[in-house]
Amino acid sequence: MKSKVYILLAITLLFNLNTMFSQGCDTDVPGSTSNDSLSKTAIKVFGYVQPEYEYFFNEGDNNNTFRFKRARIGVRGDVFDDFSYYFMIEASPFIGSTGDAYLMDAFVTYNADNWARISIGTFKQPFSLDVATPCHMIKTIERSVVADQLVAPQRDFGLAIFGGNKFNKLNYSVALMNGRGLGVKDDNTKKDIVGRTTYKITRNLTVGASFRYGYPIPNNNKDDRTSFGGEFALELNKFYFQGEYIYDKGAYF
Repeated sequence: MKSKVYILLAITLLFNLNTMFSQGCDTDVPGSTSNDSLSKTAIKVFGYVQPEYEYFFNEGDNNNTFRFKRARIGVRGDVFDDFSYYFMIEASPFIGSTGDAYLMDAFVTYNADNWARISIGTFKQPFSLDVATPCHMIKTIERSVVADQLVAPQRDFGLAIFGGNKFNKLNYSVALMNGRGLGVKDDNTKKDIVGRTTYKITRNLTVGASFRYGYPIPNNNKDDRTSFGGEFALELNKFYFQGEYIYDKGAYF
């Protein structure tokens, strides 16, 4: 088996810095309350560059190499009083099948109310704590293999409703999505239903649950797939402990 050692550097390129948005990937979940600290009519350009060195401990010729794990740039802002937008591209030549830059996130949000923010476009599926965590806040070098394999596609086209913010104990998200991922159109008549909710039991402990039901096979409206997830996050001073369980059953493409 091949084992990897990653020497990881994260360089955050941010413009118009503030406490809420001092983040590498910014708030890449639609429905997040951009007006927590972003003034109205403001346009924010943000970016994230994450170089990486990959070394293999095995005999023979190996592709030990420097590369970009992520190289992202985006723009976000507000329009009028109730609408906001978010646009981000991935420019790393080491990601994707062709090595070309591609559109990763692009959505418009109608901020009708704190408990009803409506987003449409391409964004992360609202499923799993690991997937929902922005890239600059991941506690390990990589996301878990379970999340990468079972929460696929992680990004998709769809319509979502979000409620709550970081100041509320309860947060929820429900989305209707194609189920096919980025760069392709849906090729069946069904849509995926995805949802996630979290509740802050105490100041230090948050629990949550996720659900997804859809039809992942191209040109197939019969073979379905069901996923459930449970999660928790505990933070005590400098100690942080999180975990989740994902159950996935049915068709897989």
